[in-house]
Amino acid sequence: VRQVSDEAKKQVDAEAQAAARQLGQEALRRRLEEIHLSGGDYNFYSNLLSSVQGEIERLRAVLSGAAARQLERHWRRGQEGELDETRLVDALAGEANVFRRRKEREPRPGEPPMRPKRALFLFDASASMYR
Repeated sequence: VRQVSDEAKKQVDAEAQAAARQLGQEALRRRLEEIHLSGGDYNFYSNLLSSVQGEIERLRAVLSGAAARQLERHWRRGQEGELDETRLVDALAGEANVFRRRKEREPRPGEPPMRPKRALFLFDASASMYR
């Protein structure tokens, strides 16, 4: 994706802007026909979407944080790898098992295996829900 500078946008004549606007409106009309929405339905949907956009972004942040925590790696001690700073005294005393390595978290015994999850939200915006 390449952004056009504001200076270049100012150089576009009114006729080209009108043609581009017309093409955009035509593409929107075709897409609305594909998904069986009228212009009024689209406006209604846009208004609903804009009123809950903040909550949607917060939910996305929570879900992406949960996904990131699931993939987070943990330190495994007593393995070959980096020197474990917390075991420096043990290293000076001659202990050989003073290293650590980053690994993915293994499931705990009895823990069900993690499977991908998909959530579908359906909102009823019919007139009977206005109460």
